[in-house]
Amino acid sequence: MLTLRKTHTNRHSILVLMALILGFTAVIIPTKADALGVRPFTKEVIGEAGVRHEFEVEVSNQSSFIELVSFKVRAFTAGETEGVPEFTDDSETLPVRWFQVPQQEISLEPQETKKIPITITVPPDANPGGYYAAVFARTRPPENAIIASANEVGILHFITVEGDMKITKEIKEFTATPKTIIGFPVELSFMLENTGSIHTTPQGIISVTNIFTGAQDFVTINEDFHKILPNSQRTIRQYWNANNKWYDALSPLSIGLYEAELQLNGYQGEVLTSRFIIYTPLLWIFFLPLFGWMIIQKRKK
Repeated sequence: MLTLRKTHTNRHSILVLMALILGFTAVIIPTKADALGVRPFTKEVIGEAGVRHEFEVEVSNQSSFIELVSFKVRAFTAGETEGVPEFTDDSETLPVRWFQVPQQEISLEPQETKKIPITITVPPDANPGGYYAAVFARTRPPENAIIASANEVGILHFITVEGDMKITKEIKEFTATPKTIIGFPVELSFMLENTGSIHTTPQGIISVTNIFTGAQDFVTINEDFHKILPNSQRTIRQYWNANNKWYDALSPLSIGLYEAELQLNGYQGEVLTSRFIIYTPLLWIFFLPLFGWMIIQKRKK
């Protein structure tokens, strides 16, 4: 769900960037108590060329006022900033002209929800690959408002035209870095470049192994299902032992050399590894007096 507001340019830009950087999922900018809501936030459409797709989405008025709502389709691509899409208002851009949305405004009573029909007609000559557009619902600004403001929300559509498409991706780097002096949490991050013609949602696991003890743990990759559009790259971050307390690091078993191994589903390249050390300076505060006492006792003998 995308929510846009055109009142104060600087504030609008900052809020959109902060929200979009979380992923191609939902963007919310408060205005008129978030007047509009939509479901679903994203829509996957998969089929062959020449197929017509018909479905409904829900638009709800969450304000205390009657709202007049219009609809518009905008294509989007991967923007220059990682995780931030760029939209275009060109009605001739693919796949905008494949969409059919209501041409007339609809009226929504306070707290009312309506189902809106959407049709996507993929032409028979459409090339296999991914196509991306958002259907925006926008309220009409009050006619007597000194500063016109509107509430705008959108549903991101990820369209896949089946066929012989290019599916290639490359892991650019993989690192594991303890974030504090006591080791936890450990940030596990990798950059994936999508050089194919279809979006990808990286999935898989990262195994973390203590080389000294053999103890092993696993981290699930990309549980928020962030997508990477064609001809773009994105850094995916996960955290291992993010909930550990400081005293967990006092355990001798926490100290050691670890190896993190990245395994992506459907990735045909080599399995990448990254090594890191967890050490606990606080541990020696407790053990040094004991070692000193043992040495003194031994010399007395």
